[in-house]
Amino acid sequence: MQYLKKSIPNILSLLRILLSFALPLTIHLRGLFVGLVLLIGVTDIADGYIARKYKWVTKLGAKLDSLGDLVFFAIILLIVFFRYEQIITDNYIWFLITLALKLTTAALSRIKYGEFVFIHTIANKLTGFLVFVAIVIIPFDTIAYFINGVFLMAILSAAEELGITILNKTPDVDQKSIFKKRNNVAEH
Repeated sequence: MQYLKKSIPNILSLLRILLSFALPLTIHLRGLFVGLVLLIGVTDIADGYIARKYKWVTKLGAKLDSLGDLVFFAIILLIVFFRYEQIITDNYIWFLITLALKLTTAALSRIKYGEFVFIHTIANKLTGFLVFVAIVIIPFDTIAYFINGVFLMAILSAAEELGITILNKTPDVDQKSIFKKRNNVAEH
């Protein structure tokens, strides 16, 4: 029973991955789509909160959390490409800058640490939150101005993550910002 309890954060991350794959099936059912996105957001917040609160943080859990984020954002990106392509075409330079920064960071972390490392900075979390908000308001006319803010935050958070990867000798997925390095980095 204790093992099952300790698995709750990992189960939530796996649930987030499965729910993300269901998103394209609900795209024409606006209420269900938004509800699913909100449920994905809740599982994203809950997995880390529960793991930290009960000291059930594991290396596997950190990887599942990052994989959940990657799957969700990849699927959202595909939905935007095929359903709201205007968002990408109107902002293609900002999109390409963000993509280049993210891919550079992924490649550098793989070369430097021997694994892909995705850092859970405050800026990355804020970017994720803004993406969630954008998903909820996409059909409204005000989205263009909001999307500019999302891309700006995405570029800043991607640049910060690249900076952290360049500066750190060992990976710290829980480093909150480039200005605040944890003193005692525990094994996850």
